Amino acid sequence: MTPRRRLRRRGGWASGDTVSLSALMGAEADPRRRERVWTRRSVPERARLSALLLVDLSGSMRGEKAAAAAGAVVLWAGVGRRLGVEVGVWGFQDVLVPLLPFSSLHDAPRVASSVEALVEEVEGGRPGGHNRPRFNDDGPCLLEASSLLLGRAADLRLLVVVSDGRPDGLRSSSGELLAAARAVEGDPRLRLVALGLGEGTGHVGLFYRSARGDVPLGALAGAVGELLGGG
Repeated sequence: MTPRRRLRRRGGWASGDTVSLSALMGAEADPRRRERVWTRRSVPERARLSALLLVDLSGSMRGEKAAAAAGAVVLWAGVGRRLGVEVGVWGFQDVLVPLLPFSSLHDAPRVASSVEALVEEVEGGRPGGHNRPRFNDDGPCLLEASSLLLGRAADLRLLVVVSDGRPDGLRSSSGELLAAARAVEGDPRLRLVALGLGEGTGHVGLFYRSARGDVPLGALAGAVGELLGGG
């Protein structure tokens, strides 16, 4: 997803290293254009990328899985900062749970706080938090997360979902996740990828077209980093 920058030539300069033949021919008809027949090599501006990491905060993520997800959040923020990419992190239970706003990349205490909040939400003991780890309403939360991402001023958008189980919602069903995923995947303004954390998560491929299941806990951080960094 990280756009590459390639050198290209731009015309219309009063000096440069190469003459544009088309501009030179045009100058024959209009002498005023003779001062703008040169071209120069230039690097185009990098397209703006906005990326959102959506993490399952249900109770099945307790322990080592939550620790793996926390490590992925730290790497996600670090890669985003290094690449100059706007990134954010939300969790989901029956509703979206904000963890790391898009504007907090360079705020190390805020990144650390988001990691702590993730673990506490999974345990159901975050002070002042949502704390409803019994539920994971994947479908509605996926739609809401995509709306947040589409609201960002960007040329490219990436939404990565990390989950370890099937939908077990307070207000939705598995069928609603499938419908939500197809709706988001059909929007050309963003790319949706799902990662199933741990063994027995191959079912993510039943819901998402672009999915990787059975991701080892120790490989999650690297997997999200590759997605954000373009491999």
